[in-house]
Amino acid sequence: MGILPIKLLSENAILPTRANPTDSGLDLYVAEDTTILAHSTKVVPTHIAIDLAYGYEAQVRARSGLALKKGLGLPNGIGTIDSDYRGELKIILIKQ
Repeated sequence: MGILPIKLLSENAILPTRANPTDSGLDLYVAEDTTILAHSTKVVPTHIAIDLAYGYEAQVRARSGLALKKGLGLPNGIGTIDSDYRGELKIILIKQ
C-alpha cells in the first residue's frame, strides 16, 4: 500500500507508532485523559485523521494487554474505518 497519510488535529495528537519494526499494525493513542467506569462504554478521541487509499480499510483492535491490565476492550471486538472516512478517528471502548 505504501505510505499512510496521517493528519494530527491538535497539539495533543500522538502519531501512531510501531512498537517493533516487524509489527503488522500501528499503536493508536488517546489524545485526552479519560475515565471509563465499570460496565460502561465510552468514545475516546485520538485527534488524528487518516487518508486511506480507495478500496482499503483500517481496523482498530484492542491489545490483549489492555484487556488484561485495564479490563478494556472493543464492544464488537474490532472497529472498521472505511477508505472514504476522513474525520477524526475515535475509539469505542468498553470496560468490563
